[in-house]
Amino acid sequence: MGNVRDELICFLKQTVERGWPTALMIALQMGDYFRETHTTPHQLRKAIASADDGSIFDILHRAVQRNEVDGRKLTPTVVRLPRDLLFNNAMVTLQPTSEETIIDIIDNVFLPLIRN
Repeated sequence: MGNVRDELICFLKQTVERGWPTALMIALQMGDYFRETHTTPHQLRKAIASADDGSIFDILHRAVQRNEVDGRKLTPTVVRLPRDLLFNNAMVTLQPTSEETIIDIIDNVFLPLIRN
């Protein structure tokens, strides 16, 4: 890809294409399950997201190596932010996150937090 912005946008688009419908439907239809097992939608999101954690860490590691981002700013909360915003958008709109919204998340929320 060559730059952190393009890689992150591609990653989020792939995340939406692969997983949003399943995660959303499970979270919305499993209220009884969550009550019975004393678990939460957050735990479900964490389990689903953990499969892709390596990808975003790889993207950000390359960006640090290229001096595009400040590695000291990459706290676990900050690194989770783009995917958390996707999940929140899907839960609120009951729709997949649009490319326009993905670009907004990256350009106006995430990159300003992590740039040098």
